[in-house]
Amino acid sequence: MTASSLRGPRALALMLALLAAVLAVAASSATAVTDAPPRGISKNQIIIGGSFPFSGPLAVYGALSEGAKAYFGWVNAHGGVNGRKIKYVTLDDGYDPSRLASNARNLIEQQNAFLLLDFGGPANAIRDYMQQVNTIQMNMSGLHDEARYTLTKSWWPDIRWEAGIEAAWAAKNVSNPKVGLLAINNDLALDFAAGINRGLGSKKSQFVSTLTVSPAQVDVSSQLNRLRAEGVNTLFVGLTGATMVGALKYIRQTGWKPTIFVYSAALALRGILDQVGEFENLYSAMWLKDPADPRWAKNAGVNTYKANVAKYSPDADPNSIFVENGYAGAVALVTVLKQVKNPTTASVVKAWNTLAPTVNPLLMPNIKLSGGPQGRIVHQYQVVNYANGTYKSVGKVVTIRR
Repeated sequence: MTASSLRGPRALALMLALLAAVLAVAASSATAVTDAPPRGISKNQIIIGGSFPFSGPLAVYGALSEGAKAYFGWVNAHGGVNGRKIKYVTLDDGYDPSRLASNARNLIEQQNAFLLLDFGGPANAIRDYMQQVNTIQMNMSGLHDEARYTLTKSWWPDIRWEAGIEAAWAAKNVSNPKVGLLAINNDLALDFAAGINRGLGSKKSQFVSTLTVSPAQVDVSSQLNRLRAEGVNTLFVGLTGATMVGALKYIRQTGWKPTIFVYSAALALRGILDQVGEFENLYSAMWLKDPADPRWAKNAGVNTYKANVAKYSPDADPNSIFVENGYAGAVALVTVLKQVKNPTTASVVKAWNTLAPTVNPLLMPNIKLSGGPQGRIVHQYQVVNYANGTYKSVGKVVTIRR
């Protein structure tokens, strides 16, 4: 074929044919990308990664993963999530941000996890990475900054909401409250302080002292002595595990009797309160039933949970609220996943954000799951008073939508 033969109608026809061929290849490539299942999703399986502190200063929260494991086991035994069985792969991060970052890369890039479960403040360290790899991070506590980190979703309500509800209750019910805060020196302390200031309203000048400690510090007697010396009569305690136990024991031993508000995620009849004895004025804002609370002994949801833990995570303690917390979080996640027949990151985020009010049998009475602000799925609290080995509800359920 000569150059002159490529002119005129024949040349135009050839060019159009070549263009059509190129577009067909491009279209087939685009279709292949669009139709390919997301990482960690196949016709029969969904891979979920988990990074938790199975060791280290907050190893008690490794129990969250054991609870999730139990519910995932039950789901798999009953057909999976829309026909997909859950493969749950976990690693220990020791509550260390650098180890969590390494685990996240392993679980996503090597284990092909579709989404990641993690816990606590160290999870802040991977939020940018999760955005970059377009992967949902479900934090089994409570992070925020939803406007920037749209793929970070939190199981627990916002600590600022909790502290605000408690502070508002104190402003109304404690005579001349003089408020102090003792908390772990990370976002927990900052969020507690912000919530206390908001809840006290016109009485925020009566928030007189904030002291912080590292997660590994167990003896906080000097901090408690200082708060008492400053005249604090309303004490917010944002501690966990052995540190919480030690703090409450020391308060009892010294005869100090402030009104105490305890961080709900560390409040547990088994492992915390059963070690410290009775208090006259100990409160919290709760949203989850405590499985060791006698008032839930005949509750169908709690008893089903205990049976499933015994069967699918037999080494876990079903009376631990931390195990139950992880189980209930897994219930919430599966509730969202079931809304989407063919999961993608975008479709699961939308399902989470728009979830209609839904019953979770382990939440406190009149509290439901629902989509809402800041990536949260629980937006309600019930103030409770601890006495005689059980919790008594005080007032009505409070709903937060900001």
